[in-house]
Amino acid sequence: MEEKIEEEILKNPAATARLILNSDDRDRLIGNLLKIVDTADDKHLKKAAKKVLYILKSRGINVDDLIPSIGKSSETKFDDKTKEAELKNVSNVEPFRAFLYIPDSLGNSRMIVSFYNNDQAGYELFDIIYSLDEGIKQFGEQKVSKSMIKKIAENGHELVEVPVSFALTRLNDLLKNPESQDKFPARIRYYIRDVKLEIHPILKVYPAQISGIISTEEEMELFSRPEIVRLMIPDKYTNRYREEIVQAKNSILIINNMTPEERINQTVERFIQYYFTHERLSMYRNLLLDIALFLHSQGESLLAKRLVSYAEELIKPIGDVSKHPLVQLLIYKSFFID
Repeated sequence: MEEKIEEEILKNPAATARLILNSDDRDRLIGNLLKIVDTADDKHLKKAAKKVLYILKSRGINVDDLIPSIGKSSETKFDDKTKEAELKNVSNVEPFRAFLYIPDSLGNSRMIVSFYNNDQAGYELFDIIYSLDEGIKQFGEQKVSKSMIKKIAENGHELVEVPVSFALTRLNDLLKNPESQDKFPARIRYYIRDVKLEIHPILKVYPAQISGIISTEEEMELFSRPEIVRLMIPDKYTNRYREEIVQAKNSILIINNMTPEERINQTVERFIQYYFTHERLSMYRNLLLDIALFLHSQGESLLAKRLVSYAEELIKPIGDVSKHPLVQLLIYKSFFID
């Protein structure tokens, strides 16, 4: 069976997936696929193996709980026994330093995580471009020197150092997104194998919401910061609603007993209900917390503390989200700037 899998994988990934689905030795064969993705030099073979894994996942097979096959081992489940026996041979690394860049205008962020590899007596670095909404968009890795990592810390623009444990927690969350699955090497599972839930570093600095009242002027000052004001909603979510608003703006007709202004307000309300789901509000909360951490690192402690408070307001179970200043900013930029 294994020889047949190896023959089929390049010429017909779909047939390979069917063979694995019908095999009594499915886990070991999937482990072999993961090993190909992780170690094979042939790019075409790697791509074909990834396609087979994608097909298996689409059929409900959870390949994430398996590890690449090593030698002739038939035990491929990622359990405690396997950890002790396999991980010593495969992944002897220690977390070193991690850095988080604040998001760009579309909410894309960058994270750099470095490790010391004891087996190779050197440092390796993961460079990840991601969106909290869409997962990993680009993944790079390279061997680096310790001085190179120091230069990143000293010369990086709009970045802040974070605990490696937090970076791995976020990486683990990103890898749950199906769109991220083909953007990273299979061995990443080793680096996050023992990751535990880690709260955002800024919440350890400012764990409670601020007391007192923030004036309108202070709120405007905070949400006029360039790190915040550049955030925007991607066009793919707003295009249809923007067309409706443009049509209403250019009309003087009363339609369904509604003035153009009332139709615009109704369209905005519909968009808010559609776009600002609990999951997406949690995403924007994390973006604000990232920015707050950066502001704190730049000595802007008061603004950072206030921003933490506004970030937490986004996920409150009660309250009108349309009144939140970040939501108002995003709506204004999406629909009312020509």
